[in-house]
Amino acid sequence: MGTYSLPPVKKGIKLEYKYFPTRMQLFVYRNWGVVDADVLAEVLSTTREKVLKIAYDMGLEDCNVSKDWLRKGYITIIRSNWHLIPYNQLCTLLGWSEDKLAYILKEDDFLSHKLGAFKPDVPELVYMPLTEEQVVETRKIKEITLQAKSVLCDMEVMPFDFRPFFKKIGESVEYENRENRFHERIVYSYCALYGDTLSSFEAIDESFPDELLEAYMKIGINGIWMQAVMYTLVPFHFDMSLSAGYEKRLEGLNYLINKLEKYHIKLYLYLNEPRSMPEKFFEKYPDLKGEEELGFYAMCTSTPEVKEYIRNGCAYIARNAPGLGGFITITASENLTNCYSRIAPDRIKCERCRERTFAEVVAEVNRLVYEGVSGVNKYMKVIAWSWAWKGQTEIIVQLLPSGVTVMGVSEEGVTKNIGGVETSVIDYSISLVGPGEHARRTWEMAKKKNMHTMAKIQANCTWECAAVPFIPAFELVYDHLRGIIETNLVDGIMLGWTLGGYPSATLMMLKYMFQGKDVPSLDELYELVFPSDCVERIRKASVMFSKAFREFPFSINTVYFAPQNYGPGNLLFEGKTGFAATMLGYPYDDIDSWSNIFPQEVYVNQLRKLSEAWRLGILELETVNTDNPFVSDLMDCAKALYCHFRSSYLQAMFVVLRDSGEDVSELLEEEKSLCIELINIMARNPMIGYESSNHYFYTRQMLLEKYVCCEYLIDKIKGKGRGNDET
Repeated sequence: MGTYSLPPVKKGIKLEYKYFPTRMQLFVYRNWGVVDADVLAEVLSTTREKVLKIAYDMGLEDCNVSKDWLRKGYITIIRSNWHLIPYNQLCTLLGWSEDKLAYILKEDDFLSHKLGAFKPDVPELVYMPLTEEQVVETRKIKEITLQAKSVLCDMEVMPFDFRPFFKKIGESVEYENRENRFHERIVYSYCALYGDTLSSFEAIDESFPDELLEAYMKIGINGIWMQAVMYTLVPFHFDMSLSAGYEKRLEGLNYLINKLEKYHIKLYLYLNEPRSMPEKFFEKYPDLKGEEELGFYAMCTSTPEVKEYIRNGCAYIARNAPGLGGFITITASENLTNCYSRIAPDRIKCERCRERTFAEVVAEVNRLVYEGVSGVNKYMKVIAWSWAWKGQTEIIVQLLPSGVTVMGVSEEGVTKNIGGVETSVIDYSISLVGPGEHARRTWEMAKKKNMHTMAKIQANCTWECAAVPFIPAFELVYDHLRGIIETNLVDGIMLGWTLGGYPSATLMMLKYMFQGKDVPSLDELYELVFPSDCVERIRKASVMFSKAFREFPFSINTVYFAPQNYGPGNLLFEGKTGFAATMLGYPYDDIDSWSNIFPQEVYVNQLRKLSEAWRLGILELETVNTDNPFVSDLMDCAKALYCHFRSSYLQAMFVVLRDSGEDVSELLEEEKSLCIELINIMARNPMIGYESSNHYFYTRQMLLEKYVCCEYLIDKIKGKGRGNDET
């Protein structure tokens, strides 16, 4: 792991947290219940007793801390503390080396990009006694915290306690082995860790619990995909230190394959290869050096040595994991891999690749993977995802071997006028319904070559809001899937990216759509999935949710940068922060990035219309009373989504009014109420706030912090502002 380096520290820039007397107290408050007090004390160079007193003085009580946070929620911990403590203290907090932190930041699904690609320059936190003034301010924190806690429900479930919910769903559905119109129905495990999962049987069992696999089997899922970094599974002869432990990972891979087989599920490895390397790597291999991004360089795929590595590496995995279902490739965007993967064709500097086209390089990488795999096992799938093929899809398809499966994003290219603004989809939309013409043409081109085809959709949820297991806009999903089926061009389907793997009512509906010759009506699906005494109200509510969701101000930048994934968990600031929103990381107060192609007034108005219309659907569900797992999940998701959509509207309005000097106190009071409502939903449903590649977008404690933040801002408006020493 010494190959990896930590993102640079940017000096002279940090966030101001004026609503707490000291950063030391904020550090304890934010991490309370997530990191053990002993560890917090170690970071602060003090004792557990002093940390407990800091917590008690702010209205917090001693509590048991689950070890799951360090195993399954480390991204939440990193994100929560990125602006509070320097690298050395962050490593102490996590119990990691700097090498491990650097590896996770680079390889755990773009985590360094989500954090902003640089580390804010913050001083070490060390315990210091409070001044008299700070003691007075701390009493106010305690008063606000106890006020909030007085209306909170007791915790019925712990974070990450998903298995009982999976089990209940599995027990409520009968297994049916019926003919299916789609050969592959692939999801990402709802609770799979994105990192080095295969190195431990325990991590595998946590990421792929039997209760979830049984639920998948019963709702018709027959494939699961997971990330793979090739040099961790094969001997990497360029630098064998990077392959350390590959034998154990192969053992883990076969363990997982065999486990899935019991539930009639195949495993697909997602490859984004070859991985880029730091400049030091190329001191030994200068002839392999390709394009550069953020201090890393591509291993140029136009060189014979790298071609052989790709071909032989895939063959090695196929040979040593014979039960594998296949491979899914992304060859443009995501990480820097081939020289064209992240660099615009007119900016290519690599002399080898400059003599070739984007289409030639991308097609060749997929061909090399296919040659390696098919040379060992002709039944293993190689699924080439056409994501970001930059208008070259037709040429690339023509260059691919006919044995490759071509997968296109179904909603890509769909256009819509929203609030007078023309927008279009690249990926990740439920609110704009596919399939689009681009996807149809992709599938048609592949079919002309007798190639197998797949559609990639987001059936459960998207970055339009990933903090819930599914978005109950059933009409929109139904219309999308019916449209795909009616093309008669698609052989398999990938039902989501890292988000969207929950065994939900939506996936249960799709199970019935995928079976048999005739597509059931939506009314028939409601009858098949939900208890009869709930059907009518759920149908009415879903119509309202679907109508409301059509108002979502969709653009790819909005779904990546705006606050709808964090909802009330995103903080508010007294003045402009100057920070730019990061992709799925920190929205900050960067309304320009949030609104993107939409004028601010249009963006704000669309969120208002969405949240107000969504509320009407919730009112339709108020009288539903059942313990059916599909219904209870639907109600929790609907209510949590309202909190997210309404908070996104309030935050946008807050920034607009704050910047114009207008009164924001009513917005803050409503935002406080949303924090309480969302905490109470989380108390009974551990899925709320969670997504596998981001872990928890927020915690119960972070929502309490937001409540304190809002109260501070209200006090400032009333002229009772509190100070802060910003230590």
